[in-house]
Amino acid sequence: MMKALTLKHWFNKAFPVLIVICTLTIVLRQFYTRFDLYGWISVVVGMLGVWMYYRGNPKYDKFYYLWVILQIPDIYVVFYGIKPGANAFPLSESWYRWLTAGPMKNDLEVGINWGVLLLLFLVIRMRRMKAVGERVILGKIKDSSFPGNDFPLFGRVVALTGFSEGHANYAIALEEPLIHEGQSYSFIIVVPAEMKRLHMYNHAQRCALRVCDNADYRLNPKALIADWILVERT
Repeated sequence: MMKALTLKHWFNKAFPVLIVICTLTIVLRQFYTRFDLYGWISVVVGMLGVWMYYRGNPKYDKFYYLWVILQIPDIYVVFYGIKPGANAFPLSESWYRWLTAGPMKNDLEVGINWGVLLLLFLVIRMRRMKAVGERVILGKIKDSSFPGNDFPLFGRVVALTGFSEGHANYAIALEEPLIHEGQSYSFIIVVPAEMKRLHMYNHAQRCALRVCDNADYRLNPKALIADWILVERT
């Protein structure tokens, strides 16, 4: 858990700085180039994500993801031989570029910032790890589920343990043990049914609950799917 939290901590510190650096570069570029609409869209999306992060809005990661998507195209408008550039990600250069001729000696060069694809992979990974370290509340969907337990239960997401058919699996350390089929479990695995990850937004997610044999988060082979529950950030 500590390794995941350290990576999450450094990402949350470094990514807003990257967005701000790119934003300042684009803003300063406006003083000696034509109006860069694509760049300004990138600025608005990126700074909204940073603002939402520091305001504690859990949906900030949507804007981080969209901001990275906007960095993939590498766009230049050539105007009478001058190449001002409308690339929203100034820290990368495209490896492949094709030229489309336009009227009045205007040309449009569009390519792909291949290096940004690595950044996209990192953002997707961090969105999946976003829930690690968060305290959650577990609720029942059916009244008949898990008899003998006093719901709601509380716990903390301690690890991203793997994937099942593309859905992320999360280990949760419970504050009070779960009683299931006569056995007590202090750890469970939850598998989100929607969005394939725990998004930690302000509403509950339906998840499959699987019990663990021990703190190593190994699934109990006798009860792979115990039941369905609701998981929400406290």
